[in-house]
Formats: sequence, structure tokens, C-alpha cells
Amino acid sequence: MKIELITKPGGGCPPCDKAKIELKNLAKEKDFEFIVTEAEHDFWPAYKIHEDGTTTDVTRKALNERLGI
Repeated sequence: MKIELITKPGGGCPPCDKAKIELKNLAKEKDFEFIVTEAEHDFWPAYKIHEDGTTTDVTRKALNERLGI
């Protein structure tokens, strides 16, 4: 499983910075691949789960449930 964090291009997004730190630590603990992508989006931070050849947009709440936290 790979988790993608989508952040605001150029930075300036404190919630994105917080999510990056949290997910980086969780990736080690829960053994998943973690990538960060800067991209235009309707909101930041945004999350995607890449698994079994599919990509799913998820909320942070859904991501936490998927990770069992």
C-alpha cells in the first residue's frame, strides 16, 4: 500500500506540514510507502491510497480508519 499526501505547491500550508510529519512517522510504524506530491487541488492537505492497481481519494478520517488509528 502507498499513501500519497497532496500538499499546496510552494508550501505555506501548516496543516500539510503537520500531516507530512505524522504520516512519515506512521509509515515507519505501519510499514507502508509514503509519498508527498505538490499539486493544485480544491483543498490541502488531500490524501490518496494506492493499492492493488487502484487509486482512491480519501479523507483523513477514512485514512486513519484504514490505518487502524
